[in-house]
Amino acid sequence: MLCAVSAFLIKHNPATMSIQVNMWLTAGTQGANAGIREINLEVGHYFPDMESFNLTDRVDMPCADVKYWVTIVLNESAFQPLVWNYSISLKPSNVSNYVGYVTHSVQVIGTCRLTINIHVEVNGVSRIAESKSQYIELF
Repeated sequence: MLCAVSAFLIKHNPATMSIQVNMWLTAGTQGANAGIREINLEVGHYFPDMESFNLTDRVDMPCADVKYWVTIVLNESAFQPLVWNYSISLKPSNVSNYVGYVTHSVQVIGTCRLTINIHVEVNGVSRIAESKSQYIELF
């Protein structure tokens, strides 16, 4: 099996794929939420891990203790899944809404399943706010 995988990798070079997850985040007095607006995949370009969020609405009231993070999973059939966790640095102190994105680049070859989860933690209790998944092929 290892020889077959090695021969496959020698014949087919992995491609760099950049993943950009466009999302929205909210922080309220009693809770928080998040959602995926769009997922952009760009092959052949490397972008460093980064985030950018803009405030769209704010109310002068304190919000709950909120944390957000993103999990990106690439599950290839021949290898163990690649898992990347990214903690969003945004720590709202007031009731507010944000839009923005997180980017990550990986080396991929073949067919894999891309799964993106956005997690929200409020006052120490976490949950998956939204999850999206799709198959991708790169040869």
